[in-house]
Amino acid sequence: MKDKDELKGKYALVNELYSNVGKYRTTEEFQDLLNFMERFVHLSSFNAFLIHCQNSGSLFVATPSQWWNRYKRKIKPGARAMVILWPFGPVRFVYDLKDTEGDEPFPRELLEPFNVEGHIEQHFYDSLIDGLSFYGIRYAESDIGSAGAASIRTIKGQEFIYKNNVKKDIYYHLIVRSDLPIESKFSAVIHELGHLFCGHLGLDKTGKKSFKDRHNVAEVEGEFEAETVCYIVCRRLGIKPHSDKYLAGHLRKREDIPEIRLDLVIKAVGMIEDMISLLIDKQKELRNKWYKKEMEYLKKTK
Repeated sequence: MKDKDELKGKYALVNELYSNVGKYRTTEEFQDLLNFMERFVHLSSFNAFLIHCQNSGSLFVATPSQWWNRYKRKIKPGARAMVILWPFGPVRFVYDLKDTEGDEPFPRELLEPFNVEGHIEQHFYDSLIDGLSFYGIRYAESDIGSAGAASIRTIKGQEFIYKNNVKKDIYYHLIVRSDLPIESKFSAVIHELGHLFCGHLGLDKTGKKSFKDRHNVAEVEGEFEAETVCYIVCRRLGIKPHSDKYLAGHLRKREDIPEIRLDLVIKAVGMIEDMISLLIDKQKELRNKWYKKEMEYLKKTK
């Protein structure tokens, strides 16, 4: 069981982070946040958000040991540390590239992780679909015409499927247009999961209490939240989603963004990324190497 003081400190940090959500009200601030999270793929979406709250001008962050072991760079005297959450521990302190010094040049490609538009492999998409049953979602493709790329709804009554000889209860139907290219299907699924995980369909029917009941949210706020979830997830994977046009058009027309729950958007992004990482998420491999090397170094220095 985790130490109570550690948990108390972590929850205090989360509450402080959420108290800063209100500062992302103008279109310029919001667009800056989206661009920032797209670049920081070596961190979880939550930690990328946390770094942006502390220093929106950060270029690349790492712990002191990571800076030295990987890039032969040392922390400058008087540099300001930033805080991120850490697996199996309360927090870690990280420093920005601008607060380090060294003789070796820093790899510039790490500052622009995706220079070309991405592509979704069929097995990657299949893995995403395979994980939907964990949240009680039945997936189907259909010729739904021009009504939209996809839709998700809560079903009435009881329904279940067998997966690997295990009975899975079904609470939601997710239908995607069958004639779409795979990248469009992927972004459409992420958009609908954004609706679900932001609570637009109501309380979590699975009993996991993964999201709150927000079925009364206004349509413009709900669509903006779902599109933001879609944009962040896809761009962090190097994919250009259809939400590019939606968000860009909305941001051009308004001085302020809608009254969205940005904290729930970030949580939904994390849930989807974790869901993908259960199978073949390349971000999981990246982050696992990051944490593993750090833990090995800490063991050697004890």
